[in-house]
Amino acid sequence: MSGWPAVIAIIAVELAAAVFLIRVAARRWWDYLVIAALAVAFAPPIETHLTGDISRYLPAPIWSDGSDGKDQIVDVSAASSLLLPLIAAAALTYLLKLAWTRLAATRQE
Repeated sequence: MSGWPAVIAIIAVELAAAVFLIRVAARRWWDYLVIAALAVAFAPPIETHLTGDISRYLPAPIWSDGSDGKDQIVDVSAASSLLLPLIAAAALTYLLKLAWTRLAATRQE
């Protein structure tokens, strides 16, 4: 897989993960607000330490040669900068809700 199909696949996987995790984590309207607030809070550290130039994490043959490859890297990097904080926020929200539910169930026993 080389070039634009790789870009589409990477963005599609990230988008699918974000949608799935948001659907699992959010049951009420305020859950969406919590996910959005956490995504905003997670964005700076994720962009500083993880995203940026995504090409450093993936093998070079994925990208096309020349300026087309640079455009592909920019597109995937931009999508990752937006979607990875959202994925992390939704995952944390789900895990916190799961822990809260289990804690509440343990206290009732």
